[in-house]
Amino acid sequence: DAEGVAERIVELAEKVRPALARKLSDDRIAWLQSMVLNADDATILMMPDNTADPESPLRIAYVNPATTRITGYEAEELTGQPPAILYADGAELAALQELATGVTLRRELRMRRSDGSLFWADINTVSAATNSVGGRQIVAILRDTTRRRELEQALRERERTFHLMFSGAPVPMMLMDIKAQRYAEVNDAAVALFGYSREQFLAMSTEAIRAPEEIARFKAMMRTPVPESGRRGLWRYIKADGSEVLVDVAVHPFDFESRAMAIVVTVDVTEQKRIEEQI
Repeated sequence: DAEGVAERIVELAEKVRPALARKLSDDRIAWLQSMVLNADDATILMMPDNTADPESPLRIAYVNPATTRITGYEAEELTGQPPAILYADGAELAALQELATGVTLRRELRMRRSDGSLFWADINTVSAATNSVGGRQIVAILRDTTRRRELEQALRERERTFHLMFSGAPVPMMLMDIKAQRYAEVNDAAVALFGYSREQFLAMSTEAIRAPEEIARFKAMMRTPVPESGRRGLWRYIKADGSEVLVDVAVHPFDFESRAMAIVVTVDVTEQKRIEEQI
């Protein structure tokens, strides 16, 4: 009858449930294992030297293949070693004290490869204690950031070089954000010629320095795509004291971090034009 069938279904479900749970657990373990084995980042498992003594020093119990690629150490060379084998000498070793207490650690540290060379790495550690193994266990995920640091350093050097060349240039120069129509930076020569402070330049729109009769011409020019580097002709700019200055303008557009920028070079030709008109 229906009641008997329902009872048998329930009985069968109870018998099948443990097997399904084991299968799901096995699948999860297989997925996790695949993720660790194929990860680009180093994965390091550390456990106490004596699992019965939670205060005993940590030792490396397991490393994934990426650890060998990043550090140069084979798994057999690292297993059983203290994590200090991977740390560079110096202040970085202080991080081991935090690591040993089980505190979650996330920072960029200097590490040492098997050949003695140094590299930088982002390291994230989490506690991974289980009931089956006594004592604390810590999993560390390590990502090599050496290349990123090199690129950042190169960018800083380029920025420093640009700043020195830009700020020290003898001709007035303004760095313009084309879309925002604002000045992002000006050099000392521009401040000296036009009389505005750097802060005033950065607070004004790019058309604010134009003579009123030339604003329409300026707007018409900015409605068209910025062409290649070159001269833009003669323009009348307004100084901070209200007087006009005639400048020969050249613009050099470029992209910076997905922003359309341009270096505007201005040469004061006011006196030159005055002399030419008198001849």
